[in-house]
Amino acid sequence: MTEGLINYLNRTFPNVLPPTGSPYTEVERSWGRREVIDHLIGLKEQIEQENHVLRRRINSTPSGSAGPAAAASG
Repeated sequence: MTEGLINYLNRTFPNVLPPTGSPYTEVERSWGRREVIDHLIGLKEQIEQENHVLRRRINSTPSGSAGPAAAASG
């Protein structure tokens, strides 16, 4: 999932309601599309946040340390 995909979906299916007087089914479809796009945006943000935390953990681990398993095996 890329930023380009999110931008494309936002341009194609903007976060706006159909015109007044549109059939209810069109309102439902519009809401459903937006719900999927918003879910993908949230998922992308969650993945980026998890990757950031993982990178911080990797960068904060001393390079000479092999971790707890190496210390336990002594």
